[in-house]
Amino acid sequence: MVLLMSLPPSYDNFVTSLESMSTKDVDLQFIVARLLHEMSKRKECESSETTALVNKTHKSNEKLCFYCKKPGHFVRNCLKNKNDEKEKANQACEDHEQMLLRH
Repeated sequence: MVLLMSLPPSYDNFVTSLESMSTKDVDLQFIVARLLHEMSKRKECESSETTALVNKTHKSNEKLCFYCKKPGHFVRNCLKNKNDEKEKANQACEDHEQMLLRH
């Protein structure tokens, strides 16, 4: 719950949807995975808003990843993005486990 309460107000709908779920279906790993997915979706939305600017500097048919800035793929297919998300999820789980061990 501390994790959810620390999110900015723009995540209120996300938090509400998680709070409405059955507690037996929701654990830390599930919350972290959903949060990372939500962040990824928001990044894609933000990057699609800047597509017009990118098209002016790149060929219109050239794919450009807004995460690693390399051509040839999009964020949803970016291996660096996927690896970073897994690393964040693992770190969050480790941090939570350490916090539980301290108490």
